[in-house]
Amino acid sequence: MSHLKTLTSPRTWHVNRKENKFITRPKPGSHSRLFALPLQVIMRDILGYVKTARELRHMLKAADILVDGKKQRDTHSNVGIFDILSLPQIGKYYRMMLNVKGRLELIEISAEESASKLCKVVGKRHVAGKKTQLSFHDGHTMLTDDNSIKVGDTLVRKVPDGKVVHILGLKQGAHIFLIKGKHVGDKGVLREIKGDKIVYEDKEKNKIETLKGYTVVIGDQEPLI
Repeated sequence: MSHLKTLTSPRTWHVNRKENKFITRPKPGSHSRLFALPLQVIMRDILGYVKTARELRHMLKAADILVDGKKQRDTHSNVGIFDILSLPQIGKYYRMMLNVKGRLELIEISAEESASKLCKVVGKRHVAGKKTQLSFHDGHTMLTDDNSIKVGDTLVRKVPDGKVVHILGLKQGAHIFLIKGKHVGDKGVLREIKGDKIVYEDKEKNKIETLKGYTVVIGDQEPLI
């Protein structure tokens, strides 16, 4: 697999663009390149657990490196937004997020938090057998009998089995997180839905309008992340 030129890598990647000419190209996967980092970049350049790709290959064989509870074997595997990276042998767990500068960053979390993941519903359609197929932001899909779930809602799912433990509706009073736009990385409380736009209140009590598609629901009474 060829490499990317570092200067042309997505602006969401927090990397030194002047130090190296090339950077690892992520393996095509469920996330778009804009919202995911290759495992090799994470383990070597961000977390510093290995110094070379060869060390990482040995580590993948000798230890469990899990993304959403599934063991990884490819150094080019993606870790995308809201994905859970687990290193159980050393007791380290991370969630991929976006900071207020719109850069992908790993947030260290507890082992308990690493057992579930937030999945935004981005598509919904009816299929044979009176089932509903939901499509999530990370490219995964799920069949359900619950027709009340709407596009824009967020499901809290156990990893790796995908069992739904909670449904977070896109509604007034919900806690939201911004993944796009000039307010990327911001959190707030949804106050009003106006067609394809929403108005939310940030921590400073400012009322801000943005596109509904830029938001991810992260909690009901309080934020889960």
